[in-house]
Amino acid sequence: MNEKQQFQTIFRFLEGLNGEVGGRMVSAVDPEFDVRLKKLATGKLDEKNRDLILDELAKDPGAVSRLAQYLSDEAD
Repeated sequence: MNEKQQFQTIFRFLEGLNGEVGGRMVSAVDPEFDVRLKKLATGKLDEKNRDLILDELAKDPGAVSRLAQYLSDEAD
């Protein structure tokens, strides 16, 4: 399975959870954070922000789903 297929698989899995991940509702992603997610997906996020975004991703399943979508879009 190549990288594109892996991200698509993760994205489909997250979509199938219907807004609930691990018993928690998926929250909306802050617009500023969303910009950083897009930069991460395209490889344009600086190293300092990459480290910071990992902590935020661990706390926000909705952001993980959105990142999976951006990575899938980037791989297309």
